[in-house]
Amino acid sequence: MSEAAPLSASNWPGLGGLLVSRLLEFNLLPSRSLHPAQIPQLAPPDGLADAPPSVQDALHRHWSKRLLGRLGASATPVLDLDEPALPLALAAPVLLRRLALDLGIALIGSPLRHIVEREEVLKARTALGEQGMAWALDGAAQLHPGLNDAHSWLRAGWAEAAEQLGSGLLAQAWHDAPAPIRARADWKLPPGSLDEKTRVASGRTASQARDMCLQRLNQMDPTWLLCFP
Repeated sequence: MSEAAPLSASNWPGLGGLLVSRLLEFNLLPSRSLHPAQIPQLAPPDGLADAPPSVQDALHRHWSKRLLGRLGASATPVLDLDEPALPLALAAPVLLRRLALDLGIALIGSPLRHIVEREEVLKARTALGEQGMAWALDGAAQLHPGLNDAHSWLRAGWAEAAEQLGSGLLAQAWHDAPAPIRARADWKLPPGSLDEKTRVASGRTASQARDMCLQRLNQMDPTWLLCFP
């Protein structure tokens, strides 16, 4: 039996370079897009952070090979661009974290919109930033009315609650995706957001969560969604 051809840009003829590069990284180099909180439990190579770029590239290839080995059958390459969760799963880590924060702000939006004490307003603004507060007060409620039990999540702090809940919503958005997508995408989220309680906190099904995430992503970076056929 002949070996399968190596994965390359030729697997997706006609696609733009940005999307192809993200597909190749997602499939072959998952270590490049890990959430920082995932790294300690995934045994990063010694000396990675201080190595020169050429050595880092080699270390990432070896590390990613080990990570994919842990996935077993779920390490199968993702080739089908029709999977609806793919624009979320392939989003750059920086964009994904911004998206998670905005989604989380929507979920804790109700108590944010009802703060009356000046000191608490300043605390929330410091944690979430001016843009985060503006989003909470104008737009977020159209995406989600906010959790009825939001206060129970806020013990960790405004930003921490928003990141956890928003990341959980993303996990829910691709929870019904094929395992090769879901397993790789989960590595791009903090581990604490992947438990069932956090994942379903929004009260949305996977399809509903995906629609919600894609709606906000389209508002934040419509050019990224235009990359998809």
